[in-house]
Amino acid sequence: MQEVMNFFEQLITGMGQNVKFCIQHVCEGDELIGAANWHMEWKDKQIPYTRGCSFFEFSKKGEKIILKKAQIIIESPIKPGSVVLSLLKTVTALFDGFPKTTEWFLKSPHIVFQWLWKIYTILFAPLVDSYLRLWNLAARLLSYAYYIVLYIAKFFFK
Repeated sequence: MQEVMNFFEQLITGMGQNVKFCIQHVCEGDELIGAANWHMEWKDKQIPYTRGCSFFEFSKKGEKIILKKAQIIIESPIKPGSVVLSLLKTVTALFDGFPKTTEWFLKSPHIVFQWLWKIYTILFAPLVDSYLRLWNLAARLLSYAYYIVLYIAKFFFK
């Protein structure tokens, strides 16, 4: 667990003098595993959406303990709440209603995403491309207007 504390000390040193980690809970798991809940503060005020939990796995190399794996989970700024619960209920009902299809999907989810990508490229990509071209045209027109105003201003403000 001392390695976790050393890691955090080095991290804090790199963040400057006003930002700091506040470690709320430190837990030890089985041998050479630890976790910590934390948030970040600036001048003793909590910075929004900077709460997280870190899991650490260590290994022994001779007399030294080496950080083998660090997994950091950061609080999401989006709190979907009931939307996610409804989606979970729907997906669970679909999985239970079609167990063979679910087993196939869980073995090869990439195929479903390939089909979704094809649908996107056929239906939505042309719309996105047109939208981006429209904004590109608007940006060019605004830059031309800006240069015209500058050119005219040179005559009046010499």
